[in-house]
Amino acid sequence: ALSPRMVPMGAVDVGKRLGLPRLPRLPVVLHSRDREGQSGRAVAALVAAYRTAIR
Repeated sequence: ALSPRMVPMGAVDVGKRLGLPRLPRLPVVLHSRDREGQSGRAVAALVAAYRTAIR
């Protein structure tokens, strides 16, 4: 499942049609100890992507 803000434009939710239960809305949480180097930059990029994603 994807956050509603992260779903690609034009995606269609077929859950109801297929009789699937609704997914609960949960916060996205990222835990990381590394704030330096390549992995720190990767975490920063993920944070930026989630903060700026628009649907």
